[in-house]
Amino acid sequence: MNPETILQDITEQLRPNAKLWVAYSGGMDSTVLLHLLSQSALSSRVCAIHVNHQISPDAGAWAEHCVKVAQEFGTSCTVSKVQVINTGKGLESGAREERYAVFQKLLGQDDLILLAHHKNDAVETLVFRLMRGAGLKGLAGMRSKRLLGSGSLFRPLLGVTRADLLHYAQDHQLRWVEDESNKDTQYDRNFLRHEIFPLLNKRWQNVEDRISRTAGWLEEADDLLAEFAEDDLVFCGRKKERFGESVSLDQYTVLSVTRQKHLLRSWCDRQGFTLPDAKQLAKVDEVIYAREDAQPKLEWGGCVLHRYQGRLFLIRRFRVPQVQSTASLSVVLNRSISLEDGSKLECVGRGEGVGSEMVFDVSFRSGQQRCKPAGRSHSQRLKKLLQEYRLEPWLRDRVPLVFLNGDLVAVGDLFCCLPSTKLPDDFAVNWHCNTRI
Repeated sequence: MNPETILQDITEQLRPNAKLWVAYSGGMDSTVLLHLLSQSALSSRVCAIHVNHQISPDAGAWAEHCVKVAQEFGTSCTVSKVQVINTGKGLESGAREERYAVFQKLLGQDDLILLAHHKNDAVETLVFRLMRGAGLKGLAGMRSKRLLGSGSLFRPLLGVTRADLLHYAQDHQLRWVEDESNKDTQYDRNFLRHEIFPLLNKRWQNVEDRISRTAGWLEEADDLLAEFAEDDLVFCGRKKERFGESVSLDQYTVLSVTRQKHLLRSWCDRQGFTLPDAKQLAKVDEVIYAREDAQPKLEWGGCVLHRYQGRLFLIRRFRVPQVQSTASLSVVLNRSISLEDGSKLECVGRGEGVGSEMVFDVSFRSGQQRCKPAGRSHSQRLKKLLQEYRLEPWLRDRVPLVFLNGDLVAVGDLFCCLPSTKLPDDFAVNWHCNTRI
């Protein structure tokens, strides 16, 4: 283990003024990582985050241990409690989903969160995924870096073995917690670690290194296929949309079935969505070839697949706005607010006599509302106008309606209306729907 190389790798990933978070479980691996950073020139930028899954009866004690040890290292430790739900994929999977959800909400713009996964973890993951019948991307193993929320996730210890970390921990007399469940072989990963890998090492020396090399070749193959997928996305006219992207169905359906499946997986990966499994991929044609007047969709993970106007949309899944009344939200001129679906809204303008505290009310479509876009002689039903402006059907009940003194002055960033009250010069509404959350 070379501490200088690890710190240099981290420094190269870190943006100026960004926070550096360490996912701190209290175990040996993350304790070593936190200690290493606390003794470095990066120490002033380091914060620890501990996720209390509330599964073990010792969970509370572990959280207290993490806070205390972080203080001893000269860093702070934030503790977040979660409720793990087994959705059929096991407690391990449920805990991981909750943990990553905490990390995603935590990260500010360009922040970096470090995970202490090491070489043995990566090898065990590959074999675990092999037993689950994973495809090439799954078998390529743990990636060292990926986007997460508004920041990035980085694993700086993937080239370090568990034995190397133990030597460091012992040399520096570190204290860590031992999760009693780590010895329970009813969990798949523990079974591999305690039963399978010792047996493999009796037959093939340094089996972890051998499997790690294979993972490297698989990762290289996956990167190569990703380049082909990028070419296919360009061929299909990939275009940024509200809350996601779209491709041309005319071009998509020209591709072979194999390339269509690979494009979808790669497309999801690029947007940070969960990859579809075989059952979900088999249902994609139900969306593409649904009857003309239908509004088909297919959901998995955190995304939704839609068809509209000859294009296939892959967008982030969001909640339907709960508040529908006028004046339910307010936005001050030249400032922005966050809406319930994660988008941001701002009203901008300037001019003499325009007050810096001019306040607009924001609500959403309900009933048979009417409005008159600027430049038109008569009003029309809002439902008809949204169809005319080709707003995607799944957004028509969530497009923000902007009011000033009770007058509807704008419908999202689609068009402005003619109010009876004076608007600022160059008035416009910006509806930012592609902010990462």
